Amino acid sequence: MNIPADNGARLEQRIGALLHELPEVAAPASLEARVFARLEQLAAQRARPWWRQGFTRWPLAARILFVPVAAASVWLALMLFARLASGVESAQELQLARRTPGALQALRGAATSLWELATRAVPVQWLYAGAVGAAVLYVMFFALSAIAVRTLVLAPHHHRT
Repeated sequence: MNIPADNGARLEQRIGALLHELPEVAAPASLEARVFARLEQLAAQRARPWWRQGFTRWPLAARILFVPVAAASVWLALMLFARLASGVESAQELQLARRTPGALQALRGAATSLWELATRAVPVQWLYAGAVGAAVLYVMFFALSAIAVRTLVLAPHHHRT
C-alpha cells in the first residue's frame, strides 16, 4: 500500500495530536519502588572494585592473566595431591604387608598386576584425551550451572500487577 507523502505527514500529525490529548497515567507504586531498588542495586554493583564484579567486567589483562594462573594452580594442586597420595600409599602398603595374611596378599598382588596390565594397555593419548574431555565437561557443567543460577535465581521475576 503506497501512501502519498503528504497523507503520511498528515497521518503522523493527527496521531501525534491524539496521543497528546490522552491523559497521563501514573505508574503503579510497586513499579516505582522496583525501579528505584534496581537502580540502587546497579549503583552498588558499579561501586564495587573490579575483582569483586563479574569476570566479564574485569579488565582484559586480568582476564587473560587469570587463565594461566588458574591452570598453574590446578597443576600445582594435582602435583601436591600426587606427592601426598604416593607417600600415603607407600606407608599404607608397608602396614598392609605386615597385617595381611597370605591369601589376601596374593589377591592384592593379582589386583595390582591387573591394574598395571590395564594401565599399560591403554595408550597415553587416550589418557590425555580423557583428561581433556573431563576438563571440557567440567567447564560445560560450570557454565550451565552459572546460566541456571542467573536465570532461575538472580533474574527478576516479572509479575503482572
